[in-house]
Amino acid sequence: RVEFTKNESGRKGLTSIRVYNNNNLLVKQIEFFQTQTYDDFPLLFLNQIKITAPGEVETENYSFQYSSSTVNKSPRSIDKWGFYNAANNTTLVPSINTLVKVNNFPNYSSEVTVNIPGGNREPNETAMQSGMLTSITYPTGGQTHFIYEAHRYKDNNGNVKLAGGLRIKQIRNVDETESTTYRNFKYSTTSS
Repeated sequence: RVEFTKNESGRKGLTSIRVYNNNNLLVKQIEFFQTQTYDDFPLLFLNQIKITAPGEVETENYSFQYSSSTVNKSPRSIDKWGFYNAANNTTLVPSINTLVKVNNFPNYSSEVTVNIPGGNREPNETAMQSGMLTSITYPTGGQTHFIYEAHRYKDNNGNVKLAGGLRIKQIRNVDETESTTYRNFKYSTTSS
């Protein structure tokens, strides 16, 4: 049988998984160590996984590192795609520039551009990375590091613009002998 133990005090997530054989003896235990942050809403981060088995001396430890997650993630601080942009918005309605026909003396039928202020809904590549997994350390001592970048697209004028969401730019693996391998990812804005 497999036994799952939830976090106490109504927190989300698990604290452990225990695996028992058909004689009801514990054969493996997996413990989860987490941190919960309390900004505008709670975020749960997995910091470490510890795997043990009765009778075995060695414990397998996996640890996880994240980019800073201590920023205030207001539900109004989002870009057009719904990703965090760190803007201090009071509204989700973006700023609008519009032409208005003025029919007042002395400017009958003249047009002026009016700016209606609103929230900043532009993507912010740095802010999107808040709370993202940046590295994993394995029981062997090796590590995997993750570098992210924002999605990009071409607008109607052919200019490359930032879009919401992140993608992997580079994965760097460092083994227990400090030998490093890199995997770089290239993305295209063409449709060919």
